[in-house]
Amino acid sequence: MIDKLIKLFNKKNKLPNLNRIYSVDYFLDKIHQQNFIENGYVVIKNSVEKSQISFLKDVYKQLELMNGFELKNNFVNSGRFNDTKIRKFVVENIELFSKNNLKNLFNIQHCVVENGGNFQIKPASKHSVLNPHQDSPIIDETTYYAVYIWIPLCDITLQNGPVWVLPKSHLWCNYQRSLNVKWTFENHHKLLWKYMQPITLNAGDILCFDSALIHASSSNNTNKTRIAITTTALPKNYQLVEYFKDEKTPENKIEKYHVDQNYYINENINERPDDKFTFVGYENHIFNHITSSQIKELIKKHQP
Repeated sequence: MIDKLIKLFNKKNKLPNLNRIYSVDYFLDKIHQQNFIENGYVVIKNSVEKSQISFLKDVYKQLELMNGFELKNNFVNSGRFNDTKIRKFVVENIELFSKNNLKNLFNIQHCVVENGGNFQIKPASKHSVLNPHQDSPIIDETTYYAVYIWIPLCDITLQNGPVWVLPKSHLWCNYQRSLNVKWTFENHHKLLWKYMQPITLNAGDILCFDSALIHASSSNNTNKTRIAITTTALPKNYQLVEYFKDEKTPENKIEKYHVDQNYYINENINERPDDKFTFVGYENHIFNHITSSQIKELIKKHQP
């Protein structure tokens, strides 16, 4: 009887289907592009010179001295600091780094790499773990794709909190994501961890992953803070998007907005975008519930 009910539930709650579009190559290297599309991520070895790692370390040291910088025991993304001066300072310096260092890896005829970014700061603490999650999509993933570029400023080992990835999860169709939309897989961390794979890197290596890839990072069990930066490769003439949902949003709907970089630097990203930004309309919330059996179905479906 229970099995029949589960089958009936799954039939009524059929998993959404979305064919991701990768019509142009962002990576200059064809193998990098192929691995990225197939698995949702690729590691590019020895890609950042030591002088540029030193530049980013110096920027971080300046950041530590700024009013509003605060580091406790938990993981911190610099884009979440309340002080807009901090957010602007980081964005401008990472944009400068990207401009000078990423054009030899990406096809700038097809994508834009002179984008800002953030520091990913993992203190030496057992509380610095970051559970499986998906980042906000930035662009409309039903039409385009975005590359998140993760660059460590030190060697990344199993001890100091590597990124863990769930290969092929970028194909799972959960594209309506933001800090203001409850994550569909929120109650399934324990199950997801079973399928995650760690990525160890050397300083100078780059991890590139699809904006939709499920990823995480384990705790930093050393005595040094682990620092990395993130930036992006985005489609030409891209439009930034933001999804939103609260008690005022109609049932089973998601609000969609067109925003710009100013939204992430100067606005309160935990609130509904205001009238400066364009309300595109309501979308059906296509992926607001999932069961553990459906997650296993997704993993099995996308395994080689």
